[in-house]
Amino acid sequence: MSDLARKSAVMRRAMALAGWLADSGPRPVTGREVLRKPDVAAAAAVIGVKAPQTLRSAADVPDLHHAWLLARAAGLVAITGGKAVARSVALPDKGGDILSAWLDSLLACAAAEYGPRSVPDDILLSLLAIVAEDPADRRVQGWEQRRSSWWTLLYDFGAIAGGPEITPLGRWAMEQLDDRRPVMPEELTAAQMLMRLTRFDESLRRDLAWEWMAGRDAEEAVREILRAASSMSPRMRWLAADVAEVAGEQALPAWREALNEPLLATHARCALIAWADAPELTDAEQLWLAVEAAAAGLEERGPDEALCCLWERVPGADIDDRLVAIRSSDHPAVAEVSSAVAALAESGVPLTVGQAVQLKVQLKYFKPPVWRSVVVPSLVTLGDLHQVIQILFGWDGDHLHAFRVGDRSYSDPSFGLEETGEEEDVRVRDAFHGKVKVGYEYDFGASWQHEITLQKVLPLDPAATYPVCVAFGGESPEEYPGMDQGRRKPYSLQAVNARLAKLGR
Repeated sequence: MSDLARKSAVMRRAMALAGWLADSGPRPVTGREVLRKPDVAAAAAVIGVKAPQTLRSAADVPDLHHAWLLARAAGLVAITGGKAVARSVALPDKGGDILSAWLDSLLACAAAEYGPRSVPDDILLSLLAIVAEDPADRRVQGWEQRRSSWWTLLYDFGAIAGGPEITPLGRWAMEQLDDRRPVMPEELTAAQMLMRLTRFDESLRRDLAWEWMAGRDAEEAVREILRAASSMSPRMRWLAADVAEVAGEQALPAWREALNEPLLATHARCALIAWADAPELTDAEQLWLAVEAAAAGLEERGPDEALCCLWERVPGADIDDRLVAIRSSDHPAVAEVSSAVAALAESGVPLTVGQAVQLKVQLKYFKPPVWRSVVVPSLVTLGDLHQVIQILFGWDGDHLHAFRVGDRSYSDPSFGLEETGEEEDVRVRDAFHGKVKVGYEYDFGASWQHEITLQKVLPLDPAATYPVCVAFGGESPEEYPGMDQGRRKPYSLQAVNARLAKLGR
């Protein structure tokens, strides 16, 4: 496996593309972050394939597209400011890194070609398992004879070979894909269960934790989880506290015991408060929890996220005020968080807490168009944006809603929507970048569909009030029009901004 670069034509092509970019300099890319049409012929020639005369972008040349996705997955190529640049012309030194890049690229190619809803992990795993079990299976023979798209993809990536047969690389991929399936083996310890949860999207974690707890006594399961978390990092403690909540009131005795654990006591107090079993947090506990959140953010996403956590939870006029405040906490990560945030502030890089974004929110399927442009701090979450959209269009908020970011959905966790992450866990900073369009549906019966796009990133004005609507087009439709389907509500920018201003207080 260590010689994977020579075994896979796709990898050789990926490195060739990186070398071409290094020689030619940055090249502009499309909104889908692939090479534009004028560069396709040259890039195709570099990897030894011929581009068709009729195409829109490099995505229309499968061999080139596969190599491109691998180059990006392996870190050979990066997209910066709408242009592709070479980061390296050699694959990672470690065999494990190369293999991970190879598998990520295979899945990216499958998702790009067949769509995220195709569940490429499951389909690829099924195909590989069939070939591994019986290469003479009539289905396998048919795939090889027809050169089906899935078969060709696996063949190009070296997961299967002529014969047909599964290669050692294909067997490794099969093992990895099987391990990635969103299932939670009951025999895992609590610590192993928590570590496994980190592999999966937030929308799956509580269900997987519940799967692990299903055959256990709820109180004892939570006791085991908290015991394991007591020696883990802030990020893992936070995860443990979150998933332990699924056990409900039955686990209160375990939470009470955790009050005696210094690193879990405040988490335990929060859980008990939710069941009206403890008084509200003291100021010192609030500060400890702020540092815990910042330490978890630092571990998972870096110092900018740590600063965002402090900004939300610790009062102060600026960064220095907040750093002074947290130094009085007895949290063991205070020095680490303070050092990382201070270094970030001194670096001069743009900070999320100092930026705002202007978003265009447009109701789909309306002519003439009905849209609003609104400026919100980059710090806010999709949950905050939901409240903004309700005011922008005059919705009454009595129905379900959900955001769609790429192939993932986010909403209010109290709705209990399947495979849907929590909207409060996603910042606007992370949801909107480039030409990505985010969907927002309100009232699943009436299905008011909104399309949200990023218009520009702005410096946050300390003297301004956010959020603020800066432009609009068309009057909002009536939420309950009755017989008069075309009725519209008069739109008052002043009244809307007065309501929005209350959200920022």
